[in-house]
Amino acid sequence: MPQYIVYGLRLNAESHIPGLVPLCHPQPFPADIQVYLGEKPSCQIEPLPYYQSRSQLDNGQPQLQVWKLASGGFQFRYGDGTQFWLSDRGAQIWATWPEDLTLEDTCTYFLGPILAFVLNLRGFTCLHASAIVIENQAIGFCGRAGAGKSTTAAYLAQQGFPILTDDVLTLQESNGQFWVIPAYPRVRLWNASVTGLFGHPEHLPRIVPSHPTWDKRFLDLTQPGYQFHSQPVPLRKVYVLKRRDSNLSAPHLQPQSCQDSLLSLLDQAYTKRLLSKTSHARQFLTLGRLVQQIPVSQLTLPDRLVDLGQLEELLLQDLNQPAAIATYG
Repeated sequence: MPQYIVYGLRLNAESHIPGLVPLCHPQPFPADIQVYLGEKPSCQIEPLPYYQSRSQLDNGQPQLQVWKLASGGFQFRYGDGTQFWLSDRGAQIWATWPEDLTLEDTCTYFLGPILAFVLNLRGFTCLHASAIVIENQAIGFCGRAGAGKSTTAAYLAQQGFPILTDDVLTLQESNGQFWVIPAYPRVRLWNASVTGLFGHPEHLPRIVPSHPTWDKRFLDLTQPGYQFHSQPVPLRKVYVLKRRDSNLSAPHLQPQSCQDSLLSLLDQAYTKRLLSKTSHARQFLTLGRLVQQIPVSQLTLPDRLVDLGQLEELLLQDLNQPAAIATYG
């Protein structure tokens, strides 16, 4: 039975999980999560509505519906028919998908929002962000869709920097210090970014080769010339990516106030619409402590990827400056 570690969680699965690398030497410890792909739980009790997204697919179905189970778990149903069942705290996860979809389709949900939701259930705070490692410290890049989080990570991976995570940045607070937990060795990119970084979209494989329209691709960090950092490292700084600017010919940095930093990070909290009031309060306090310890700056990137050449130098210069932590007021 394959075993995996992702976001610091030990997973057991009865089949291969696309995107994850099985442990070469399985551990004798109990798994944090048992995964059943292509299976439903044997006992299903009528669930209670918990969440329904406002956005809909072309077929009229909500993008996502979630129900709360009497056992304390949850049921997720995506608009394309993919379903997940989570036991209490996500110790067991079942997943099924329609005949016209594949395991690769399902794992795009599983490795993103599903595991991020489980991490939140277990008290972790997750940001919609990527992270690299510089001098054994984590540098996070968060921002809204299209801001360039994954593109930035992939560009810096090309320059030789190890990657910690793409899309889900998991924070762990220990003894007053914030750490970033590794995800898995892939960076996901749209065709335009692949073309800008590698010259042609076909340079990288598609995440779901059989999908008729969804053509997102991935950079495999296990291949020669790239590095995936598989151990947690302390967080050094967070950059909030703003909308890319076609008037810029080089990346631009700007400091943020403590209030703006907190609002930016709260805005990029993963699965924020699914959190309970208790989880929202915990997350607010956690990120409030973070912005008082970790510097946060705005980073605006040029629209053309060929203008990213000064990014590495800009980041290294910024990180070598004395850390200036913004204050409230």
